[in-house]
Amino acid sequence: MDENQSLDFSFLNDAVFEPLRSQEEINPKVFRTLNLEDKTPETNWVRVQYAYEVMRDNIHGASVFPGAVAAILRSRAWEGYEYRGEIVKTTFREFVTAQPPRGLGTTIDTLVQLCKKYPAVVEAIDQLLKEESSHGGDRKSEKIKLYNIQLDSTNSKKAPSGTSLQRSLRRLRNLAAVDEKARELREKVLRGEMSASRALKELGKQKVRYAVEATPESIAEFAKKRLSKQGLRKLKNLLE
Repeated sequence: MDENQSLDFSFLNDAVFEPLRSQEEINPKVFRTLNLEDKTPETNWVRVQYAYEVMRDNIHGASVFPGAVAAILRSRAWEGYEYRGEIVKTTFREFVTAQPPRGLGTTIDTLVQLCKKYPAVVEAIDQLLKEESSHGGDRKSEKIKLYNIQLDSTNSKKAPSGTSLQRSLRRLRNLAAVDEKARELREKVLRGEMSASRALKELGKQKVRYAVEATPESIAEFAKKRLSKQGLRKLKNLLE
């Protein structure tokens, strides 16, 4: 087993694949896509084809496409699929952005947006990108590796990128490593039983945001309601 195959994507379960399973009688590619024990290059190529076709044609996209992506993730299809007699091996990021038919021809951000109704799929994508970043991106190319190192040193102080859902899932992942309640709530999120933001709120880790009209009167009224006397004095000092 390759060292990159350490991630456990078993949380990509029936809830994710069920909409896809409903298409088995319509499209023979679905059966091979869902046969997760078959990770041969030929079957991985079927998975790649099917995922792109669903995305391109927007066939049941919101429900079926995430399942097709999950099948690619579970099989790690980008690490070996047959295209015109050639076995293609690449990184996940390069596979996503590669022009069809060799890849999905999209961006990571778009992929995440298309899968956002299934937090488990977004979580798997995020974990995988983190894994690839820790290995310096494309290890087959020294030029790319050097470029990635330069980027890492330049942007080392930047906040983690991604959507608000990705950031919430990361926080839950970190909390679940040390807290039993967080672990239970994270499992519910990955099963689609609750949102990541709600889980963080239950853990007291979600910042509460308020909408206040940008007028002196509204801001003053809000401050009087929400701040302590000490907080009001500090605010007054800051404004002077």
